[in-house]
Amino acid sequence: MKIHSVKVSEKRVDSSAGRISLNSGSNAPSSTNYLIVRIDTDSGISGFGVTSFGPSGLTAGKAILEELIPLVVGEDPLATEKLWAKARGYGSSLGWSGILPRVYAAIDLALWDIKGKSFREPLHRYFGSARASAPYFLGDIAPLGIDTATVLSTWKKYAANQPLGLLVKIGTDDIQKDADRVHDIRNGIGDEAWLGITAEGRYDLGTAMAFARFFDEEIGIDWFESPIATSDVAGYERLSLHFEAPLCVGPGIDSVEEFRDWLARGTVRILRPDPIRLGGLTPLLRVIAMADAYHVPCVIKGLPDLAIHLACGIANMNLLDWSEPFQTLKIEKGQILAPEKPGIGWEF
Repeated sequence: MKIHSVKVSEKRVDSSAGRISLNSGSNAPSSTNYLIVRIDTDSGISGFGVTSFGPSGLTAGKAILEELIPLVVGEDPLATEKLWAKARGYGSSLGWSGILPRVYAAIDLALWDIKGKSFREPLHRYFGSARASAPYFLGDIAPLGIDTATVLSTWKKYAANQPLGLLVKIGTDDIQKDADRVHDIRNGIGDEAWLGITAEGRYDLGTAMAFARFFDEEIGIDWFESPIATSDVAGYERLSLHFEAPLCVGPGIDSVEEFRDWLARGTVRILRPDPIRLGGLTPLLRVIAMADAYHVPCVIKGLPDLAIHLACGIANMNLLDWSEPFQTLKIEKGQILAPEKPGIGWEF
């Protein structure tokens, strides 16, 4: 089997009212731009992959993708390791970080989609079938800019599907407002609901330490994600000594080696790798394997259609960050069910 051609299309996903929809209206308040890659093979099997960009980067991403496509045309689509190494070699003069792995992620995910389809199995079976379903939290209903009342209203709409809880973003210039936001959301969802917090690296160490005490003593949370910049290694060491809830990092990291270093330090108890930022599923599997050796669970950022295969296929991936962009998953009694379609299951 050889790769015959690669096609690229675009999709804009607009955000409104605290949730993600597939509306394409040009007046949406904010949006994520997706590049969708379709790889066709001479055997008739096609695979789909995606990568994403915010308000900027789409034009550059398309240009880089056009340069990467010739590297894979004519190659065996099952040779994911070979093609990932080939792409890394091509980008070595620029450095394999930032936009390069982000763009290649779409190709890599499409290759894995083909791999599953070629074996006529969903990827979770290829990975090992660790479980038939996995619990989830709502990862996209409480971004910055969405007021607490809207967050809680959206939470109530989803409550019938029994999510564990939700991830709340904080990190404004008004520290008291951030604290009040978390306090009010905790009261609104109840003490038993799962609550994760992410600051996306926006705080300094002193502020993060104050929030850690506040969360431990008054709120009760399940993790504090990226409270300070990941470059502040010493800061994370201090936080880990004084904070009861797990610290986690990952969405801003774009190399396997950096995850290795975080695991070796032992200062974080959960990893949150972003498969798009890393460069696809091929490097992500390296991170998951390393984390398992350190008994550290992984919860990947977004892409629930991909994450369900990892959560149901691999032992230390047992929780999903649920959002809606291309969501085709089935939910029963608070569990997302392992899909049965071969490959990843995306349809575009």
